[in-house]
Amino acid sequence: MADPAATNTFKQAMNSYLCPTLELFSRKERNSYTVLMGGISYGFFSAGVFQTDPELPFINQVTTIKRDRHGSFSQYLMDAEYPVILSTGSNPGNPLLFGTSATFIPVNGLPTYDNGVIKLDALGIDPLVVGFIVGGIQSTLPNTNTESDSAASPYIFTVTLVPAPPFP
Repeated sequence: MADPAATNTFKQAMNSYLCPTLELFSRKERNSYTVLMGGISYGFFSAGVFQTDPELPFINQVTTIKRDRHGSFSQYLMDAEYPVILSTGSNPGNPLLFGTSATFIPVNGLPTYDNGVIKLDALGIDPLVVGFIVGGIQSTLPNTNTESDSAASPYIFTVTLVPAPPFP
């Protein structure tokens, strides 16, 4: 953007570090969407309130960045998150936090443009498995204290796209 300090310049609030992404484009609406799944984030929601943490905590929250037909950006908190899986190792009982350095692998046969972006208008109105999240880091704390607080994730997560009315 021309002036990153300008008040109307988009500043990505969440999912700041490498995380799985799902790219979609609606030719009909001329909007593009990037779904960011978990990872490390400067911003996050706690009890419905947006907060920031300069230590960049691990989060399970999912957001979508929309770029509309006019080139304006906005970011939305999604209802979906990673499933609750409790730690049985370090910090037992804590919910594990996922997404950091994980990879999204799309299922075969999705309608895509030549650049791999999914054709949103061709997906229909029913929920659809669009891919899987594999690998990455699982953390037992938002801000780790010791090496044992995080580890490689052994889980594979199914990603289902549930169509909803367009974002405002």
